[in-house]
Amino acid sequence: KSGHTVLERDRAVFKAVGAVRQADGQWRVLADEYELDLEVIEEELRMEYKKKAKTEDFQKRMKREGMDIEDYIMRDLLQKRRHKLALAASGAMNRVIRKALTLRSTYPADMAKNPFAIARFDFQPDYNDPTVRRYASIAAIQAQNDLYGQGSAALPEDVTQDEIQAADNMMNAGNISNIETFDMETGELIPPSQKVIDIAPEGDDDPITCDECEAVLEPITDKTGKEWTVADLVDLSMGHFNRILCPACYNKAFKAEKAAKKKEGKK
Repeated sequence: KSGHTVLERDRAVFKAVGAVRQADGQWRVLADEYELDLEVIEEELRMEYKKKAKTEDFQKRMKREGMDIEDYIMRDLLQKRRHKLALAASGAMNRVIRKALTLRSTYPADMAKNPFAIARFDFQPDYNDPTVRRYASIAAIQAQNDLYGQGSAALPEDVTQDEIQAADNMMNAGNISNIETFDMETGELIPPSQKVIDIAPEGDDDPITCDECEAVLEPITDKTGKEWTVADLVDLSMGHFNRILCPACYNKAFKAEKAAKKKEGKK
């Protein structure tokens, strides 16, 4: 079951559970956790801001805004504390999705430019096979009983419970057999055992703002036509810089990091 396993003032641990339907119709359950420790993040922020404070641009900014390093740290921590459960949930769900699709957490630029291909099973049973035909017959009788009531069609006396289960798995492998497991809004299959939860804290309508410029994050569409939700932007910046950044500040930080690595390589 998905949900938080730890929820404290400075720490949140969220466990996400997902399921992938395999070629035989069975569900493969995947689970992972993500821990958000604000004490560790505070240390990382302090190191980052101390490094920034040595630059002339940031010194001018501190003077202009009338803030010191501790002010920036407390501002960033407050925002992360407010959204700690959502951030931990998003991190855990991303890990499960990467497991399900066998994706890396990061990709080099040359690899990311290539199209991504996800394998999908196209279930085409051989109905000339006697076993397949028997399972199909069992499944048809079961479907008739489900529709018109038990007893409307009798199963052969020699049918075992394992065969009934195998027939059900075979017929479920390539189609949606239960409308209750189909999310009409998202088009996703939902295992009956999985509960759909809303990870947003109740009554928390505060906008998510950039840790750098304090601009409110809004959904965007990039140059390639890809749509980015606010959650996508948070995941991207948290995964790379451990900070919430708007697209402009993320690009600026990414270029600065790239320039710094290039400069170090020349030494």
